[in-house]
Amino acid sequence: MRHLLLGVAAVTALAATASAADRTAFTAQLDGDAARERVVLRTSTCDGGRACRQVVVRDGRRTGVLTPRLVPGYTYGATAGARAVDLRGDGTRQLLVTINTVGGTGSSPRVIALIAWTGTKARTLVRVAPSTRARGYSLTLPVSSDVVATPGGRVLRTRELLYRPGDITASPSATRVRDWRWDGRRMVMVHTRVTENG
Repeated sequence: MRHLLLGVAAVTALAATASAADRTAFTAQLDGDAARERVVLRTSTCDGGRACRQVVVRDGRRTGVLTPRLVPGYTYGATAGARAVDLRGDGTRQLLVTINTVGGTGSSPRVIALIAWTGTKARTLVRVAPSTRARGYSLTLPVSSDVVATPGGRVLRTRELLYRPGDITASPSATRVRDWRWDGRRMVMVHTRVTENG
């Protein structure tokens, strides 16, 4: 099964019997129908025997696996979590998902994504991942995300560490903060601020 956060569309399938490794984290209204969906954390063994965790949506008899067992772009095992947030104002919730490296540190690869569940598939609204393509920097690493109330409405705020060649992992050159807002059709970046770390 392919996964949404590997850069392809989520694949959904009829739900199999839940295993002992599946635990319902919470329920939320994700797609606007009568029933609330279950957001499940699925634990399995990977990466040398460590416990990896995936985020799964159960919608009636349909299941959507939202996150992979490995950190996208790396061979490290992944442990993912999610929380329900409201950034569209339409009565449904979106999932703010974070994929961390199993046993990682603050400078380990992390992926942040805002995902909408349509009832049949998942749609990525925002994806912030490690990158080597930022102008003037050799590496960017996402570190945190939050939903923040601003005068213009609620935004998703993401924070990334920016590294130049020669930086050590504990001392990035700069920090980038970006705000993302729903415009009625999609999430758009409405503000970005880069602060040099001195």
